[in-house]
Amino acid sequence: MSKHYKFFSMQDFAQDDYFIQWVQSPDSESDAFWNNWIKDHPHKKGIIAEARMVIASIDFSATEPSEEDFREVKSKIDQQIQSSDHADSYNNYRNWVRVAAVALVLVISAWLIMHNGSQSDLVRHSTAYGETEHIVLPDNSIVTLNANSTLSYLDNWEQSVKREVWLEGEAFFDVKKMPHLVTRDSVAFKRFLVHSGAVNVEVLGTSFNINNRKEAPKIVLRTGKIALEIPTEEDTSKTYMYPGDFVQYVAAEQRVITKKVDPEKYTSWTDYRLYFDDTSLKEVAEIIKDNYGKQVIFESDDLEDIKLTGTVSTQNLDVFIHVISESIDKQIIAKGNTLIVKN
Repeated sequence: MSKHYKFFSMQDFAQDDYFIQWVQSPDSESDAFWNNWIKDHPHKKGIIAEARMVIASIDFSATEPSEEDFREVKSKIDQQIQSSDHADSYNNYRNWVRVAAVALVLVISAWLIMHNGSQSDLVRHSTAYGETEHIVLPDNSIVTLNANSTLSYLDNWEQSVKREVWLEGEAFFDVKKMPHLVTRDSVAFKRFLVHSGAVNVEVLGTSFNINNRKEAPKIVLRTGKIALEIPTEEDTSKTYMYPGDFVQYVAAEQRVITKKVDPEKYTSWTDYRLYFDDTSLKEVAEIIKDNYGKQVIFESDDLEDIKLTGTVSTQNLDVFIHVISESIDKQIIAKGNTLIVKN
């Protein structure tokens, strides 16, 4: 194959014809190619697994878009191009970028129409730095989405046999049971699947936290029971979690870390608080970078090892930084998007 698959993202794989053919109708040739490729590129195993899940959730037999659909797409692109022709030279580049963006959105929309039957089925929630969002899903399950995070799902749960969401970043889930098949003697419930990097979380009704950053998703279970699908060298393994369990999968090392924790320490952010328990300043700096987009610089390496214990409000970043500064008895200076911890 001449394609540079090593540069592909999850979205690229999910739209590649040869990859789709392998996922849906594998043969000896495609099996040999992709198994060897994954063996040679183990760091891509996570996004390969995620792309396979995306393809498996799409109905490729849906009706092709009509000529009228494509004419409408082309008409909208043409209108944008014509409107940009009247812009002055100073704005030409910015207008071209806008036109390209509009065209990209329309092409994606056409792809969604082709493969999902309806563009409106795709729902996407994203938060900015320092922002959280409470989301009510179609089954009345509640998701609290942390800062700098994205939650996506297809809004077709009534017709589907399972409920699926994709998470980038961090979120707390309070999942409700959704009946699927009711008989005189029993009730079968629809599965709820969270795709979080290389890890898949399967639940029925429970509450848990997922932090999916830096290709090392962390899952903490507060109530109920969940099953994790974690990629291995051969295929995937299933691990069951119970209240108080912590599991982290480090994709780059294909390593699983497990321990018992107090779930409240990992879910306190949903109440705009962070709980520190002998937490290093280096770890706090990572939280600040992930949730607020601020880079923390230490004047000396030994500052990273300072430990913090206690609860800090996160509703105001300036107050948060002031409390940290007072707690460690060190000056923290803000310069743009950078925080400098002084000796």
